[in-house]
Amino acid sequence: MLRKFFGDIEWRNIMNGRTILEEYEIFLQKYNEGVKKYELIHRVKKDKAWKKLKKQRNESNRQQYKDARNEYIRVRREEERNFEKDVVQKSEDEPKLFYKYINGKMKNMETIEKNN
Repeated sequence: MLRKFFGDIEWRNIMNGRTILEEYEIFLQKYNEGVKKYELIHRVKKDKAWKKLKKQRNESNRQQYKDARNEYIRVRREEERNFEKDVVQKSEDEPKLFYKYINGKMKNMETIEKNN
């Protein structure tokens, strides 16, 4: 789903004449837009199944909710893994991207700096 979304974007036209930082910000914006769009589909299915289960508790509704929930979690984790793989692949060429991602994931607000 996301592959088609990203394939339909005319990257050359969008990125033409921009700095690397501007390109990176545009990429993140498009990435987040795609994830929200396709993750939202599965989330809506999960939420509908949950509401149905709350109204009428039976094994059929419970199974539908479990299936929708598991699919949502699978899609969300897969997309997160793909993003992390992309960050790792670009880390040698763009170390700031890697450190920005790692620092954003840390609970403690101290930052990690590159040792020379």
